[in-house]
Amino acid sequence: MACPRGAGACFVLVFVLVVAVAGGACSGAEDPPARPSDAFCAAAARVDERLSAGAGIDEQVRLVRRLVRVAPAEIEREARVFLGALEAVQADPDDPTLRDDPDVRGAVDDVNRYANQACGLLEQDSGADARTRIPGNPPPVTA
Repeated sequence: MACPRGAGACFVLVFVLVVAVAGGACSGAEDPPARPSDAFCAAAARVDERLSAGAGIDEQVRLVRRLVRVAPAEIEREARVFLGALEAVQADPDDPTLRDDPDVRGAVDDVNRYANQACGLLEQDSGADARTRIPGNPPPVTA
């Protein structure tokens, strides 16, 4: 796969596509995970918002590093795999071996699925800002 803006842009594309696919793959067959901390849900919403907006690799690393720091134990390993992959791309954006790694893709998918199910990210208004995308916060007041 050719990536017009480098490997970092490919990671953004993969993450955004995985968010959409993971959300569509969620079924009512399993109970969603217990609600994680507000810090995790806020970090996950911010990652989703900024990656959808085309954040560069340096910002992606900062965002996912924050996500790892607040990740619940049941998803921390997968979040660390995601962070490690982003750091590798940041260090060498032209390394073709960093693209399409099935282990990374699986870890990103797991993080997204967990965030979507536990934090209700897909249930939030896609036009809302990061503060209002966090479950429990009121929607913005419009004039």
